[in-house]
Amino acid sequence: MVKHACLACSVKQRTPMKFVVIILYEWFLFMVILSKIIFTAVSIKKTEQMNSKVKYMNFIL
Repeated sequence: MVKHACLACSVKQRTPMKFVVIILYEWFLFMVILSKIIFTAVSIKKTEQMNSKVKYMNFIL
């Protein structure tokens, strides 16, 4: 990401439009990564809940 920032700075001096595009592109990547992380965390939590339910059921039985 540091390399990206430097690239954006150098591009900004020439054409602001490219700078905006780069920012949007980085924001998009960030959102995609963030959603993947959240999705993974949620699925992990769900599996943990399922496991605890299964353990609880086994404990009752």
